[in-house]
Order: sequence, then structure tokens, then C-alpha cells
Amino acid sequence: MSLLCLQHEHITKDLWEGNERVLRPRRAGVWILNNQDLINLPVKYLIEQAGFGHALYIPDMDVNHLLITSLLERWMIETHTFHFPHGETTMTLEDVVVLLGLSIDGDVVTGPTMVEDIFSTFPEHLGVIPPPTVIRGNSIRVSWLNSTFQQLPQYVNNNVIAQCVRAYILILIGSILMPDMFTAKVHVMYLLKLTDLNVVNNYS
Repeated sequence: MSLLCLQHEHITKDLWEGNERVLRPRRAGVWILNNQDLINLPVKYLIEQAGFGHALYIPDMDVNHLLITSLLERWMIETHTFHFPHGETTMTLEDVVVLLGLSIDGDVVTGPTMVEDIFSTFPEHLGVIPPPTVIRGNSIRVSWLNSTFQQLPQYVNNNVIAQCVRAYILILIGSILMPDMFTAKVHVMYLLKLTDLNVVNNYS
């Protein structure tokens, strides 16, 4: 018998009963990670100023499905730690800084999660209104952002560059930094936080 009260809901219950399984995590392909040369220099500069520059250089990694499965076998819900033969460990904010280069000091990201008139936010923030088919609730499809903002228009001004930067940061948030269950959508509430790119770097 396990001393952990939630053991019957854990993946190890299947393993102990001989029902082994390998988890296959979903992930979204992010074109900007493999095509750095396609990003305009002013766009890169603004992304770095906003505090997301390090995320641009995260490589497109192969996912080791067996390793992910092994880690989940050792994750204990009660203690929020991985249990290894040599002791327990978990992810810390220091790991976030070292691995992703994101700030953990600054203003707290708060605000409403429901956007009243979602379509009115797009022209100002992204410069384009997405079709209703790529909107679900208060989220927008990452694949639409990926395909729509791969290339800058031929003639751009500072406003258009800022709109592209917001789209790229949304792609990074929705596919790498804070993906949803299917790595397919990103919440529009993050777009509202990117209104003024000069203050984004102040957030934790």
C-alpha cells in the first residue's frame, strides 16, 4: 500500500498493474524559432526590450517521450515534487530565469480573464481581425498567428512593427511559455497586457 493518498489516481497505478503506457505530449511548431533570419531587426529589438528576447533562442527540441513518462511516474501531487532514489526535487523560479531568461521580479500579471468585445481588441493590437473560425471563447489559434505574421508587409511603420511584435510574443506564450492543454490556442488576455510594449518588461 502506498502512503500517498492520491496514489490510486496516479500513472504508477497503471504501471504496477502491468498496463504500461508512454505519454506523447503535444506541442506546436513555432516558425520563428527556426527562422531567425526572417525576423526584422527592429522587431527583434522590441521583443528583447519587452523581456522575451531569450525565448527567441530556445531551440526546437526533440521531446523524449520515455523521459516525460518517467518523470510523470515520479511526480507526487501532494508534495508537488519529483521523487527520485536520491531524494525529492522540483522546479523553481530560479530554473525559469536560467532556462527561459524570463524575469521573476516586477509587477504581478493580473486582470480580467474575460474580454467583453474580443473582436474590437484586434485592429489596434494586431492590425488585423482574425476570422471567427480561429477564435474560441477568449482564445485565438496559435497556428493562425504563425501563418499570418510570418512576413512583415513591404511598407511598415512603428505601429505595424509593434503589432508584429505582439503577435510573436503571443506565439511564444501560447506555444512554449504557457501553452494550453493542446498547445493550439493562446488567451487574448495576454494581448491586452502587451498594449504598451515599453512597460511589458516590468512584469514578473
